This record gives sequence, C-alpha cells and structure tokens, in this order.
Amino acid sequence: MRDFAGKHQIRLYDVGEGICHQLVVEEGWVSAGDLVVGADSHTCTYGALNVFSTGVGSTDLAAAMASGKLWFRVPGTIKIFFKGKLLPGVYAKDLALYLTGKLGAGGALYKSIELGGEVIKDLSIEARFTLSNMIMEVGAKAGVMLGDEKTEKWLAERSKRKIRFIEPDEDARYDKVLEFDVSRLVPQVARPHSVDNVVPVHEVEGTSIEEAFIGTCTNGRLEDLRVAGKILKDKK
Repeated sequence: MRDFAGKHQIRLYDVGEGICHQLVVEEGWVSAGDLVVGADSHTCTYGALNVFSTGVGSTDLAAAMASGKLWFRVPGTIKIFFKGKLLPGVYAKDLALYLTGKLGAGGALYKSIELGGEVIKDLSIEARFTLSNMIMEVGAKAGVMLGDEKTEKWLAERSKRKIRFIEPDEDARYDKVLEFDVSRLVPQVARPHSVDNVVPVHEVEGTSIEEAFIGTCTNGRLEDLRVAGKILKDKK
C-alpha cells in the first residue's frame, strides 16, 4: 500500500493517523453534492454532509480509480422523517438502533434513504455522522441528509470547495415515506445475535457487562468520548 501510494503520488494515511471515515470528512476530501465510493460498507457515513456515498467491492473501487467512472443502478428512495425532541441521555446511536429495529436488517436493501425532520436539524454534524454511518445495517445503499446552516459551516471550515447542496425534486417519488415520533424514545441496545434485535436498554437491566469498547467509525468521536467520560467520571 505504501509503495503503491508513493508510486502514484497518492496521499496515504498510515497506521495511527485515525479512523478512515473520520479523516475523510475532517480533511475536507468530500463535500455536499459529491458521489463518493469507498471499499468499506460504512462509506455511507458522509451522507450526513449531503453526499451520496456508498461502499463498493475492491474490483469496483479499482475500476473507479482507473477510469473515474462506475456503473450504478439508481436506487429507489425511502424518506424517513424524525419528529419531536430527543430526551436527555438519548443520542444519535439510539436513533440509529431504533430505526434498524423498525426496518429490520435488510429492510431497505439497495435503497437510498433520505433522512430529515426537526430531530435531524437539532443534531450536531458529528451526531449526524453516526446516523448515516449505521444506515447500511438495514441494507441501504446510502443515507443522505439535506444540507443546512450547520452543514455549510462545517464544510466551510474544512474545505475551500464551493458548496452545492442537492435536494429532492419537487415531484420526487418515494418507495415509502415513514414518520417516527421519537420524543419519548429511550436509550436502545441491540441484543445478540442480530443488529436488528433492538430493545429499550431497561429491558436488559441487570445484565453483567464484562467488556466494553468505546470507539469505531460509528461514534468514537470526541463528542462521544466526552459523554462517556461524564458517565464514567468517579466510577471504577
């Protein structure tokens, strides 16, 4: 990998520099309106920035790198609207798990999901990444959010590229339109042995936790670590 990157003058992020999906957005490699492919299923993370981003196989990625082109079947779209206001202690990961439980693993196979509503508007960009990141758990091709002032500010601080938001056509047709009132949503957890085996966390109260991991590309950002630190402070 190092030899290939050096030979072709490609910027290589080496071991220890960070999680790939976080680096891509922080370093300004993507912007609103882009179509982005990556050799990892969680490439859909960038949808939080109004990007159509999706994971592909190694062969497809190599073809895209060599030619700058790639074939896609245009996916049908499911519009999802979250209304209400999240309770204290409920976060984007809970939203993502809740949605996964409602749709089921593979419940949106090869669909493009448009995520919107006042709940999305209230989320930080970092929290939005978490929701778009997990959209592949329902089999979706991408999870795209509309751009707003938060998106514009976040992008402008990291890139000099012109920001061009994409929006649905006025006569856009959707395979489904789903609305969820999450004003009473409580923390969620996925039980073994499937990501869509989701229940409110109080249903597993008393379960012994022998090992825990905080991180990954889903929600291992500074914002998440601060929440964890606040919860764990003065505890062993």
